[in-house]
Amino acid sequence: MGDISTPKNFALIGAAGYIAPRHMKAIKDTGNRIVAAVDKSDSVGILDSYSYDVAFFTEFERFDRIVKILEIALAVGIVIAAGKYAGALFRGPYAVMFWGGAILLGTLVPFTANWYAHRPGHHARSEPVATLMAYLVLSGGLLLRISLIQAGQL
Repeated sequence: MGDISTPKNFALIGAAGYIAPRHMKAIKDTGNRIVAAVDKSDSVGILDSYSYDVAFFTEFERFDRIVKILEIALAVGIVIAAGKYAGALFRGPYAVMFWGGAILLGTLVPFTANWYAHRPGHHARSEPVATLMAYLVLSGGLLLRISLIQAGQL
C-alpha cells in the first residue's frame, strides 16, 4: 500500500460535461493531480482551473499512445521492484505469458499499430484492425494479471 502523503496521478477520459468537473475537484481537494486528459471537445479551460500542467488530447489515439508508454514503464518498474521475486517472469510459462502475451501482444503491438496508422501524413482508420488491437489489449491485460498472480505464488 502506498504512502498516503504521496500524491497520486490521474488520467481523465472525458473532461467536459456535468460530472467531470466534480471528479477534477475531488482529485484536487484530496491532494492528487491530473496529469493527462482526453476529450473530443476542447476542455482546456475547465482543466486549467484545477491544474496547469495537464497533457490534454482531443484525439483518443494520441492519448492511448501516452498511456501505453506509461504502461510499459510501469511493467518494467514492477519487475525491478520485485527484484529476486520476479525470477519466474524470466523463465518458463510465466515468462511467455508476461513478455510475449502482456508486453508484446498486449502493449507493444497495439502501440506500434496505433503509431503506424497515425504517423504524420497518414491517417488510416480500419475497424477490423481497431477491433483486433482492442482484443489484443484485453488479452494482454488478462495475461498480465494471470502471470503476475501465478508467478507470485512460486
